[in-house]
Amino acid sequence: MARVSTGGSPSLQIAHVDEPSRVIWDGSVAGGFLQGGAAETVIEENVTPASGFTISDRDLVRFDAQTIDSAASDGAALTLGGRVRSTSGRTTDYTMSWTAVGPKQLRFQIALHDRGVNRVFLRYRADPGEQFWGFGQQLTYFDQRGRLLPILVQEHGVGRGLPIITEAIRSRFGARTAGSPVTTEVAVPHYISSINRSLMLESSQYSVFDLRTPGMVEIEQFDDRLSGQILYGTSPLDLIETYTGIAGRMRRLPDWVDDGAIVCAQGGTEVVRKLITTLADAHIPVSALWIQDWTGVNHTAAGKQVQWNWILDTGHYPDWAELQNDLATRLGAKTVLYVNPFLSHNNGYRHLFDIAAARGYLVKHRDGTPYQIRSASFEAGLIDLTNPATRAWITDVIKSNLIGNRAVGWMADFGEALPFDSVLHSGENPADFHNRYPEEWARINRDAIAETGHDTDGLFFSRSGFTRSPAISTLFWVGDQLQTWDAFDGLKSAITGCLSGGISGFSHVHSDIGGFDSIVGTIPGTTKEVALVRRTKELFLRWAEHSAFTSVMRTHQGISPADAWQIDQDADTLVQFRRMVALYRAWAPYRRRLSAEAARTGYPVMRAMALTFPQDSVAFDYQFQYTLGDALLLAPVTEPGARTAVAYLPRGNWYHPWTGSTYRHATGATVTVPAPIGRPPAFINLQSAFASELRRSFDMLV
Repeated sequence: MARVSTGGSPSLQIAHVDEPSRVIWDGSVAGGFLQGGAAETVIEENVTPASGFTISDRDLVRFDAQTIDSAASDGAALTLGGRVRSTSGRTTDYTMSWTAVGPKQLRFQIALHDRGVNRVFLRYRADPGEQFWGFGQQLTYFDQRGRLLPILVQEHGVGRGLPIITEAIRSRFGARTAGSPVTTEVAVPHYISSINRSLMLESSQYSVFDLRTPGMVEIEQFDDRLSGQILYGTSPLDLIETYTGIAGRMRRLPDWVDDGAIVCAQGGTEVVRKLITTLADAHIPVSALWIQDWTGVNHTAAGKQVQWNWILDTGHYPDWAELQNDLATRLGAKTVLYVNPFLSHNNGYRHLFDIAAARGYLVKHRDGTPYQIRSASFEAGLIDLTNPATRAWITDVIKSNLIGNRAVGWMADFGEALPFDSVLHSGENPADFHNRYPEEWARINRDAIAETGHDTDGLFFSRSGFTRSPAISTLFWVGDQLQTWDAFDGLKSAITGCLSGGISGFSHVHSDIGGFDSIVGTIPGTTKEVALVRRTKELFLRWAEHSAFTSVMRTHQGISPADAWQIDQDADTLVQFRRMVALYRAWAPYRRRLSAEAARTGYPVMRAMALTFPQDSVAFDYQFQYTLGDALLLAPVTEPGARTAVAYLPRGNWYHPWTGSTYRHATGATVTVPAPIGRPPAFINLQSAFASELRRSFDMLV
């Protein structure tokens, strides 16, 4: 149902026929709900894989007065026509159509009819206190009220606003390397609000959601056209189901991931064999060993990186087949490797780069030469995914060199760095393809497992994504966190990223246990280096507690392993980690049900409190609590030194397995429980159909 007003300031209100009194979109704003602009686009980029972009308007002329001159409906669509006018008197015509494309979907399409106009602004009302969730994997804030959100896939940066650290990173490496609280590898033009409103854009061009003005939302699209959909639902989960029916849903996770942790290993055959022995002797269940440096080690200014030449380095890993046999025999585990869309031309590791350069498979400069993208202290070419020959070639590389070397999975890293001034094989504008690049990179990896018969048991994990990535990727992680506790770029940000991603269809998300980035500095007046930011034992174990209650439990040694606490650093860490893996395995049957539900409905496994308790607005404010389905509630310890935890329990009956206490509340209430390391604050919803099963599983671990 639509209500249009053409007099004075034009307005448009949308309601659903099932709830005619509830407005789900309200264009009653001063200046009109549709405006235009003419501007030059300014792109500042620091194009390295630890990169960032800033896109802005220059000399914006705003067409900020709207008229509706015609409104026509044929029963299937409503079409509006009119003009927008600038303060100088310049005008341009527009058309806007609204079409029902499903029982809960209303598509809008806007076109401005002036070649000089290249900005569309869609403006509408927000209710006082209305919260906005989603927008991909937003890492620092769950509610985006009051913020300006760029919908741009890019590395999230190091520090991202964390005091002192961010300033230091900006000073040393450039402003965009540090990122900000709204930069992310997974940016999606979609949200759900706290009053069951939802909107998505359908295009891949750069857009900005401006939520800074109280009572209003403004979307700026860097184009003369804009299309999207308004979605109807009666609950957040209902809206997620509708949205993922459009964008796509993640498939079920392979059962083998439930066997234990995916443990990172590197250092060559003998070092990895020693770790296999350590893990086996400690009786730690391992589902897979993730050997990320299988192609060799690249020692750079950033630390230990991988040689980006996707061929087994037999000098670093002699006796590969025997090592795989040891892994299967001693741990009963599988092999996981690493790949990304770059090709290095380092001496001795440039074979694939030379092939790609000779065949025209790399993204190019305007002069036709391969675009060299810098990472730390080396450069690499980026494969051109608009070229069908490139796609077939790199898919075969993955099939032959990863799967052919017994890998059942891998990290499919990067996907965010396509330069805006590059030239693509297809002739497409890189600005239009930039956000789609991670979708296409994931498609290469998905094709590789499908073409080798591993579409159900193969697993690759992506960190970059856009609207339709959930339908393609098999697992996500939230990028490279600092080895800290904070909400900007540490443990808390990993939790928020998982929860916000779940709103936009990313049902299976996890993080590197303990974080990835450490920071080393030089003592003034000396050449001595000290670790300014490093993973402690406590941080590692608390992060492991959180990860035990996500879809996948995976370690990472970090960018500088010598500066970070590791799984095998002392006997107590091994004991505590074994307990965390036991917790992960304890709820595996329930996790499989949630994984199957995600494939059917798009519901996230790891759910923000607002999804599970939409009628309890107090629960919305507990950003670092979450539920697994409706049966388990987690309140992870996110502060150093804490040995108790405060948890908010919504109305109902809750069982705390470590003390055996049951909490019964007619309304929501907070409780304080002991939380020593190894006893993460977890509560079973006794009203859930799975309560008895979970209670038996966890009681066995007390």
